[in-house]
Amino acid sequence: MLIPTHSLLAGLLLVLCAQGASVADDPRCSFETEALVAWDRARHDSDASQTARGSEVDAWNDYVAAKAEARRQLVTGLESVAQQANKDKAYLQRDLTYELLLTLQPDHAQARKTLGFKNRKGEWTRSRPYRTPTDKNPAKAIASLEAREDLISGHRESRVQLIDDAHANLSPEAWRSEVDALLAEDLDDPFLRGLLGQVATEGTGRIRWILAETQLARAFRDRLEGLMETEQPAALAARIDEATPRDFETQVTWSAVRRGGGLTVLSAHSAEEAERHVRLANGIWLWLPRLLGGEAARPADLRLYLMTPGAEIETLVQACPDISPTDRLRASHQATAELGAGSRFGVFSDSEVERRERAAHWHIDAYLMRAYGLTAPPAWLGQGLRAYVSERFVGSRLSLDSKTVDRSTTGTPSWVKGMRETRPRKRRTMIQLARRMLDAEQAPLLDDLLTRPAEDFTVEDTLLAYALIAYLIEGHGPVVLDPIVRSITSGADPVSGIALAHQQRALESGLDVTLSALQLRVHEWVDEMQR
Repeated sequence: MLIPTHSLLAGLLLVLCAQGASVADDPRCSFETEALVAWDRARHDSDASQTARGSEVDAWNDYVAAKAEARRQLVTGLESVAQQANKDKAYLQRDLTYELLLTLQPDHAQARKTLGFKNRKGEWTRSRPYRTPTDKNPAKAIASLEAREDLISGHRESRVQLIDDAHANLSPEAWRSEVDALLAEDLDDPFLRGLLGQVATEGTGRIRWILAETQLARAFRDRLEGLMETEQPAALAARIDEATPRDFETQVTWSAVRRGGGLTVLSAHSAEEAERHVRLANGIWLWLPRLLGGEAARPADLRLYLMTPGAEIETLVQACPDISPTDRLRASHQATAELGAGSRFGVFSDSEVERRERAAHWHIDAYLMRAYGLTAPPAWLGQGLRAYVSERFVGSRLSLDSKTVDRSTTGTPSWVKGMRETRPRKRRTMIQLARRMLDAEQAPLLDDLLTRPAEDFTVEDTLLAYALIAYLIEGHGPVVLDPIVRSITSGADPVSGIALAHQQRALESGLDVTLSALQLRVHEWVDEMQR
């Protein structure tokens, strides 16, 4: 295969050089000195981390050595081509070959001498202007050109093979930098793009490459919007618009009642609030099974009471003993397991946002238990699903509207300011905020997120959980997501919950990618979804 000489020269000038690698500093581990068990666990984790980093360094050194050997073979081959071209009086091809050699070995003596350079005090200079020679033997010149291009093509193929072989051993960052170096020579190399999980998009002009998950997500959103336009109105059709003076069970006066999808919402506040709760419940009980691929889990005749704390609570609690008027309403595992026809629960708060926030918590936990038997879901799974459903089906950012905590130590970052924006045209979507947050220096990491309890979640954690859930739902779909959730479920422990190692295995085996590589992939996906 013939490759244009100027393209090869430009590519090799850019990237044919040895590259170093930085090894991350040892991670800090915290433990209580008085707890010997905790100390042993921390030491074990530290030793394992050191071993993993040592293996990564060894893999990098092996890769660098193999790449250097491939380059040495290229240099030897080019020397041979240049010498033969000189014998064949193909002088232009000889000099072009030597110019290429200088990009690989700047102090190559024969190349410098042939091209008219002299070394004066450590610097290569020419005493007179260089004059481009001509090929005296055209037939031999063509043979010399083909031999040089065959060497370059073979060298590139060997480097691509090295990249492919090193995928499982190098860190995601080091591996990606090597792939990008090769792409600098040929942006549209289909094999390298395939290694990155990218596909070509249709359009005019130059080929544009995006993640396969981005292509799937865009198609998914189009289908989902069409589905909601046709089915959401029907799900909300069975509703009562007028206020109900007195509920026969609670003897409380309600200002609005809404029904839809097996849920009855009785609100002591506004009809709009009641309808938002119906939409939220429908999103979880009707739509979430389709998104996750799990079995339908919607209970029949579920009743939700929305009230402000006050004297009427006692009446409501006496009439419905299974209602909890606590500030942090979360249904108990037993109550969730028995959820069925005629079940009811209440949400009490002075704030409409807080009422929806707590109801969303309850709905998600109840759904996960009914569909998957997950009695203690990891916080990221519940928080991410709640944030995704509330925005996608209700149009609200529940998990962000009630929290403004961030870990920044250098002032309020721009993405937090965008989160607090209230003007409709300036108000950012969750995916836009997630992109800004992930670009920040102190963005949370997935291995921290997987074990963080819900009470310690910050806005950053919620945005990362949302990004991960959106990536799984939209970029992969139920065929991939459902087995992951079920695998996580199988590792649940009634006391200690679900360990990081088990969640990590579920994600890595389900997606065929390491956790650190998944972090980079989610970041890239979020970025592409906003282009």
